[in-house]
Amino acid sequence: MGSTEQPRPLLPGLAGIRFFAAIHVCLHHLAQMGYALAYEPNVDTPGVKQWGQDIWHLFSSNDVVLAILRGALIQVGMFFVMSGFILTYSHPIPASGRFPYRDYALARVARVYAMYLIGLLVTLPIFYFFVTLPEKPVAELSESVIH
Repeated sequence: MGSTEQPRPLLPGLAGIRFFAAIHVCLHHLAQMGYALAYEPNVDTPGVKQWGQDIWHLFSSNDVVLAILRGALIQVGMFFVMSGFILTYSHPIPASGRFPYRDYALARVARVYAMYLIGLLVTLPIFYFFVTLPEKPVAELSESVIH
């Protein structure tokens, strides 16, 4: 940030709300995964199925918790809108008062692309490991990881 740019005050309240929206969505996905593992007929690994049943029971045993988790779909939209607002708001504005759209777009693309490359470099070896293994060792590996 150069001397001609005006810093904006931080918005910790909005960042906090965005944090809770993200946690809400993560818990919703965890409950969905538990249900899928517990009741999907193609899941035949006993440890994985039991883990899914335990997770699903944790969330489904209380109707209030289940109703709150169903509201996570709204939180996804709220999270993205708030994220876009916070990212745009926090971008410095030059003293001229004109918003630098080109600089903002380049900064966003650079940040997203960098994280995409890191994620790709981390997941490719894992993907290769699981795809190249025969089917039986993968089932045994998943049981050993669960227990």
